[in-house]
Amino acid sequence: MQTDGTKCKLGKWLEDTKEIGLAEDKIPALKAILASMRPNHTKLHTLAQSMQQKLTENNGDREVSQADLVQIYEDQITPTLESVRGSLHDISEVVAKRVASEKQLLNRKVASSNRNMLIVSVLALVLGIGISFFFSRSLSGQIKQAVDFATTLSSGDYSKNLDIAQKDEVGILAVALNKAGKACLWLMVAVGATLLISNVQSET
Repeated sequence: MQTDGTKCKLGKWLEDTKEIGLAEDKIPALKAILASMRPNHTKLHTLAQSMQQKLTENNGDREVSQADLVQIYEDQITPTLESVRGSLHDISEVVAKRVASEKQLLNRKVASSNRNMLIVSVLALVLGIGISFFFSRSLSGQIKQAVDFATTLSSGDYSKNLDIAQKDEVGILAVALNKAGKACLWLMVAVGATLLISNVQSET
């Protein structure tokens, strides 16, 4: 029979001020329960000492001490033990409620995080589609400009210029078409000048 209240498992836990302090800080409701349980726990071990003393007084004779031991157990130990058990039950309920509350909070945070991720994913998808559509239309328009310019050149009009100033493939194509147009224009000028000179010489 353990007579030292600091040596049993519950007593060691109650004496651990650091762990008890952390528990009370995290779950404030434990403070009142533990405060009411400590004197009852101490009383249990004091009663155990009383029973041990009765045995000692009767030289360890249990039969002689039985009546006193039974009276101490039934009248004092049993109700005190029930109080300690009740406190332990209250602690269990408070901790269970706190765990359930923490779990609900965590579930809400997870649900909120999943919802935010879904919103961000949808926005990214919409933005990606919008950007793709914008660049697709822009590229289509530039290609159409290049085709129209090539058609203009093929019809013999070299006075136009393709105004696409960028450094990608479409820009390279625009530069090439502009050079081709200028080359054709200079060629036409050169041919015209040659014909003019030939006509002047033939007249003289």
